[in-house]
Amino acid sequence: MIVFFLYLLASIILTFLILKYPYKLGEYFNLVDLSEGSKLKIHKKNTSVLGGFIILILVFNFYFYEAYTTGFIVKSFSIYLLFFSFFLIGLLDDYLDINPLTRIFLYSLTCYISLRLNNDLIIEKFYSELLDQHILTEPIAIFFTIFCFIFLQNILNMFDGINGSLSTYLLTVLLILLCISFSLFKFSLFIIILFILYWNLNDKIFLGNNGASVISSIFGFLLISMHDNNPILLSAEKIIILFCIPLLDLSRLFIIRILNNKSPFEGDLDHFHHLILSKFHPKVWVPLLSSFIILCFSASLFINSYFIIIFISISYLFLIKKFKVRD
Repeated sequence: MIVFFLYLLASIILTFLILKYPYKLGEYFNLVDLSEGSKLKIHKKNTSVLGGFIILILVFNFYFYEAYTTGFIVKSFSIYLLFFSFFLIGLLDDYLDINPLTRIFLYSLTCYISLRLNNDLIIEKFYSELLDQHILTEPIAIFFTIFCFIFLQNILNMFDGINGSLSTYLLTVLLILLCISFSLFKFSLFIIILFILYWNLNDKIFLGNNGASVISSIFGFLLISMHDNNPILLSAEKIIILFCIPLLDLSRLFIIRILNNKSPFEGDLDHFHHLILSKFHPKVWVPLLSSFIILCFSASLFINSYFIIIFISISYLFLIKKFKVRD
């Protein structure tokens, strides 16, 4: 346990070093999001894109701790390989703005390799409240798992559009996951994202594609492993409730873009966070968004999850219509 806390302390120290000099380090690594040059830029000053590095520090320290205590294990290595690979693809996207289809191919290839090394990551079945039983995914289990990882990466990446939006959402989901089952990794991740949220809200640092990517792979892993251990408390429907807002936002944007003969991956300022969250101060929307997610998930423990999903969908569409008309 002492060794663990030493590794955790090392993570916090390195994190603070990055957060103390975010812009200088961003310039050094050429990872600065400029405030000009695109109509999609809404931030007013140049900001470093180093969020993924902070998450990666935690990931590496946990890997080295596990390797120190248990030795090299292929299945454990495959998990951290997945995290690191997602980070690298996101980092490459930050530098080169990779074509979306190329990016999806790289994520798929990375997932396939990791799943082959560790079949515990493969979603061979999942519990559905509607049928009150487990649904087998064979013979497409590995492809279904890859789809889930990529889908989660896309909805989280698209939700990262204004300061604090994605970090707030992830902290809220992570708090719920911690209540279901505590682990030092989840707790440490919660603390690190909390640091990122504070500096993000103060225009010091962005998660960037590298941060959104690595964190999507981590949450994908957490959801798979926790669903296996808590299939009823974290059923497929309850996972949908947790990510219902970004899921609805991605679906709406894809449909609208396709109907307008545009690429579904084309960027715009029509996202949920652009239309609604950007209209309020973070002191208002951060607690409201978190409370809404927590209340909806808590209600699903007593009310049919499909009623909650319908309620979230109606609330989402109502807010989108109201604020889009206001614009």
